[in-house]
Amino acid sequence: MHEWRKQIARDPNDVSAIFALANAHVSLEEFVPALRNYEKVTLSATQDTNIRWAAFLNVGELRGKLGYYPTSESLDAFNAAFHLKPYRVEPLYQAAKLCREKQSYPMAFVYATAAVAIPVPENETFMIDIDTYTWKVPLEFAWAAAHMGFKEMTRDAMHEFLESNAPTSVKDEALNVIKKVFIDERS
Repeated sequence: MHEWRKQIARDPNDVSAIFALANAHVSLEEFVPALRNYEKVTLSATQDTNIRWAAFLNVGELRGKLGYYPTSESLDAFNAAFHLKPYRVEPLYQAAKLCREKQSYPMAFVYATAAVAIPVPENETFMIDIDTYTWKVPLEFAWAAAHMGFKEMTRDAMHEFLESNAPTSVKDEALNVIKKVFIDERS
């Protein structure tokens, strides 16, 4: 971290160094300074779309994780990331997940519905998390559809999810959550 701070002292506009410092803070679970540095990157005039996209994505995640920011501020960051790279699913996935966790099921469904329509980008290599495309998005969509009471959509999404490469423990947990949603609905 000392190395990145020295570089930033030499050039306060070095977004790569600011971004790297933010990543270092995250690895040490120092989320507030990480967030401040990611926010600096999002406000910069950098033409590096990859770094700005990742910074917006991280701002959204950290605002949600810290818990004292309104959900709308996290969603604004996810929307900004999606605007930069509308062929990437990660911001939509994170937005759907956050909305579900906040029990805003209609919005979770909207984000998850958009996310399931996006395939793995063919010409993109920057920070691709293949699990997000192959099983995290279908699972998030299944949960959102279940909470909305859309049983057929839930069943189809769960079928896709269960055919994926998701870890068995995640599959078991997901089945229990879906069952609980439908059992609670009948109670």
